[in-house]
Amino acid sequence: MSLIPMKDTVVIVRSKGYDRWGEPLGTEEIELKCRIDYQFQVVKNDKGEDVVAKATLLFDKIADIQYSDKITFTDEFGVQHTETPISISPLKNISGNPIMTRVVV
Repeated sequence: MSLIPMKDTVVIVRSKGYDRWGEPLGTEEIELKCRIDYQFQVVKNDKGEDVVAKATLLFDKIADIQYSDKITFTDEFGVQHTETPISISPLKNISGNPIMTRVVV
């Protein structure tokens, strides 16, 4: 059971890799429940650069999300967004156990 309601759904699109000629082998789609909070903010990406993020996604437990994934979600106005993660970090409770994964897009 999650600490906060997970009423939003996202689709994670992950590449299955590339063949020896550099052609994609296809993709797999994973649907996950999460909480999306929309707020523009300046954050640092995995390279240490300042970038503008549009939303924070909170997933229950440890979510299998990579920086190369594409995350697709639809906002309350019906607009579909496809973004790549800027920052992925686990949130831990007081005893140090991971309880959520925060993904900034």
